[in-house]
Amino acid sequence: MSEDTDALDVVHECSVEGFDKAFKGLDKAIAVYTQPGCPHCKTTLDVLKTVSDKTSVPLAEIDLADQECVRLADVHEIASTPTILLINKGAILEKFTPSGMTLKQIGEYVQDKLAKMPPPAKDEDLKEKVSDALARLENLEPFSSEPSEGSPPTP
Repeated sequence: MSEDTDALDVVHECSVEGFDKAFKGLDKAIAVYTQPGCPHCKTTLDVLKTVSDKTSVPLAEIDLADQECVRLADVHEIASTPTILLINKGAILEKFTPSGMTLKQIGEYVQDKLAKMPPPAKDEDLKEKVSDALARLENLEPFSSEPSEGSPPTP
């Protein structure tokens, strides 16, 4: 799944497996737990949609009206809504409930956290790191069980 995917539908199956599958290939993503009747969920979701549009970071709403999603919320230890999850390389980097934050503060906070996440590794970077590691390995002296000069004798 690419980062430009419209991820509002990304969690097709509210299970740990479905959640992991939905976010597995994403470098960055935002998920928000909501529920019917939550007075702050819609406005928070609107702010997160704006952040998602500005940053091209996928956003998923996990609606607790679905009983399966309630089980997933238990796994993620969600105590109230809205609860926002910031996801980096498929792992939950941060989970928070924006209590006491203005909508502007929520947007700024999420954008700041997303900007500070490490960028995805480029294939060239990985190739260079592997080449460097192999070169260091080639330069290592072979291990010897014989004591080296100046080492204390073993009893």
